[in-house]
Amino acid sequence: MSRKTQKTILLCLFVCMLSFLCGCGIFHPTIMRTINIEGIENFEKGQSSMSINQCLLPSDDFLESFPSVDTEYHYYSNYNTLFPSPAIQRSIIICKYNEADYEKAKAFCMNQMELSTENKKEYNGYFFLEDRRMKEYADFPQWFNYLVYNDNHCIILFMGFYEDDDYEDYEENMQSARDDWESFLLNNFGEYYDFTK
Repeated sequence: MSRKTQKTILLCLFVCMLSFLCGCGIFHPTIMRTINIEGIENFEKGQSSMSINQCLLPSDDFLESFPSVDTEYHYYSNYNTLFPSPAIQRSIIICKYNEADYEKAKAFCMNQMELSTENKKEYNGYFFLEDRRMKEYADFPQWFNYLVYNDNHCIILFMGFYEDDDYEDYEENMQSARDDWESFLLNNFGEYYDFTK
């Protein structure tokens, strides 16, 4: 085989490989896809591929049984379209109550959820108790659900979080969750709720 033929074959193989990689999305500029969902009417238990919504609420009928004055829902997911595994997922439900309904809703949450004080956090009057109903696969700080309450503001929040260990800020985010809860909280959930007030 002549040298020119070898070069032509190599060039053809290179072009074919490049076409394949581009077709798969490896060199495509939009490998990462972001999903933002807002509004409690859009909440679904199965929304999260990593099940953070599965055990977010203490019961399926919690929102109907303990209606709040105001309820918000925010869900965020950022994942790779080529290999559809989530890089990061965040979910939060915010329930604002009057004083009498708040105490009933909080008592129900405390009784229905498998709350642990092992990774208990506190920030600015907000108390964070880890819900261990997903303990067979959830592992703080990479993957967790929290019940959050503030007695002064009569607010109950339900937070879910998952971050893939391949995510670009994984180590920094995990260190922050362990050692600097305020930074972790504000960086990951601060756009949905103002924990500083």
